[in-house]
Amino acid sequence: MSPDIGRAAPQYLNVRQKVTPDGADVDLNATDDVMTPLGEGGYWVRHFIDHTADGWVAARCPELDAEVPTRVPAYSIVCPPSFYPYASQRALTEWAEQEAPAELRDGIWAIPPRPLSDRRLAANITLPVRFSIDDDTVTALVSMPMDTPAQQSGEPATQVRRHLQLPDAAAGIFEPGWEVTLDCTTDNRFFLTGYGLGSPFVEDAKLCATLSTFWPGVSPDTAREFQPNKPIAPGESQVWPTIAPMTDEELGIVAVDGQGVLPWDGVQGPRLIQVDGVDVVDYPAILHTDYLNTIDRFTAALTSKVDQEAYVARVLAMAQVYWALGIRYADFRNRYELAEALDRFQAAKGEWSVLSYRIVAGDDAELGQAQESTGTTLQGDALHRFHLFRWNGQEMPGDDVSRIRVGIAEQAVAYADLQQILMQRGEAWEHHVVPH
Repeated sequence: MSPDIGRAAPQYLNVRQKVTPDGADVDLNATDDVMTPLGEGGYWVRHFIDHTADGWVAARCPELDAEVPTRVPAYSIVCPPSFYPYASQRALTEWAEQEAPAELRDGIWAIPPRPLSDRRLAANITLPVRFSIDDDTVTALVSMPMDTPAQQSGEPATQVRRHLQLPDAAAGIFEPGWEVTLDCTTDNRFFLTGYGLGSPFVEDAKLCATLSTFWPGVSPDTAREFQPNKPIAPGESQVWPTIAPMTDEELGIVAVDGQGVLPWDGVQGPRLIQVDGVDVVDYPAILHTDYLNTIDRFTAALTSKVDQEAYVARVLAMAQVYWALGIRYADFRNRYELAEALDRFQAAKGEWSVLSYRIVAGDDAELGQAQESTGTTLQGDALHRFHLFRWNGQEMPGDDVSRIRVGIAEQAVAYADLQQILMQRGEAWEHHVVPH
């Protein structure tokens, strides 16, 4: 890396793993007050740099040198594993722009979910191949689909191995990143790079996932996995809504039959408990959760079964639930400038946390009560059930520093079939016809 290019943001350092003068590691996660030493600094930490994530591919055919004297190298990046290999960023973008309900599409994300192929930046100019900062296109090698399916090697017939073309399957730009990120020159000209990725910076993977698929990308959305008011620096916190909800099984809140708990990141999500007869939600504390301690338990066993249709259905169902709660982007768009409207809308959605999200069958007992109460029958065999609550602003320490409990102001349960929602706020069930 050239001396005048690069970053030293906390995301690239494991700031909660202190290194003493004798080289020993001190895990600050186990201390009651993580934020104070983070704010004061002045200690050595582990710093990881992955020099394998960037490169280039160049080809030469000597017989064609006279005919094709110019050879342009292709930029090559090595991305973290895809937890949703059957979902594509390009397909998500096309749905968001063309198929999502008009009343919902503008406010689902704070910015559009663009794929990498929509970006126009130079490749990593710090590489020895010397990509030019003035080149705003990058050579892409995209394989064609095979005429016949590849022979499988023992996988169930429902799990067909396939490949995704990176330019269309990857998210555009994260800062920092999931598939690719960017850096800039001293005169503020940006270029693509892989040395700011969430791999091997697993702390950054937690950040990107926790902030609601972040920029956004087809990546785990764990906004509901940690407490609603997420501290990000001393004296600073952020509230992010859930956009693409992960199921209770995918967050390890409930077990999978015959397999135990399978949280995607090795961290079991929130659960409803009672303290002195009062309902509270017990969360893993985000500041005391270190992915370096759980990286050996990461798994795509459940998320890899979510295909494009199912992923989009989650996004749509979540957006419809916010709409049924009365949180509608049009109300903000008509009162504020664009940036402020989006910020306020995301904050309004963030006041409601998803405690539980499950796919249920039509014979669900609670659903039967809701349908009888409203005289409405939801359609389909795979319905979306949400249990949400509004946070009351109170946080309490758990039994250990790795857990935190938050108070509840209001709860709601919703069943959605992507056209109608049955919602219970208080005792009565309500029927909503939602944008679809």
